[in-house]
Amino acid sequence: MLYQTGALLAFVKAAGGELRHIKPHGALYHQCGSSSEHALAVARAAADLGGLAVYGQAGSQLLAAAASTGLPFVAEGFADRIYTADGSLADRSLPGAVLHDPQAALRQARSIALESRAETIDGGTASVRAGTLCLHGDAPGAELAASTIRAGLEEAGVIVAAPKFL
Repeated sequence: MLYQTGALLAFVKAAGGELRHIKPHGALYHQCGSSSEHALAVARAAADLGGLAVYGQAGSQLLAAAASTGLPFVAEGFADRIYTADGSLADRSLPGAVLHDPQAALRQARSIALESRAETIDGGTASVRAGTLCLHGDAPGAELAASTIRAGLEEAGVIVAAPKFL
């Protein structure tokens, strides 16, 4: 983790940017949800590289690992994914688990941002307390979904901005 995150930090600096947070992706993200070993590896890398904030799913082992290393943690919700009743993400292989329609993603984003609730695969709702929203940028139509979500959140009075860390 330190090697990969250090390489990312070097690329960001070379491009004139500043790395402020990290977020595991894909399988590692999900492993950090339930494995304290994986979560601690991510948190230690973030700490060793200057105290980067950590983004991850609320209630995950990653939250505990970030707290144990004194790092800021930002819980995230997913605008384009459906949840299960326990607040975890529904498996992508299930029909309807991924929201492809920008208006459906906007409804999900508004519900998370304004009510701390998300739609579940069984038609109910789950509690999702999030300080940031994720929208998968590699999906077809992601640019339209992003602009639709941003405009809809701002119209609802939600301030769309990067978190500020001390």
